[in-house]
Amino acid sequence: MAKVKKYKVMAGEQFIGHYHAKSPLAAVKKAITANYRYRKDLLEDPSTIFSAQKGSMNAVYKFVASGQAVR
Repeated sequence: MAKVKKYKVMAGEQFIGHYHAKSPLAAVKKAITANYRYRKDLLEDPSTIFSAQKGSMNAVYKFVASGQAVR
């Protein structure tokens, strides 16, 4: 199997892209930067939970916009 190099990033239930990053938090930050102009209301909402997953069989990492991990 090929090694997955990108994180799939979601904002709540909405897909916001695949991003190369060294960590799930870095992928979320890249996604926020890239999509801020288009989805400002969703990305600034303090209740939005961001998730990053590397491949379909790996763990899902969840964060709030401030970068704090959510369990």
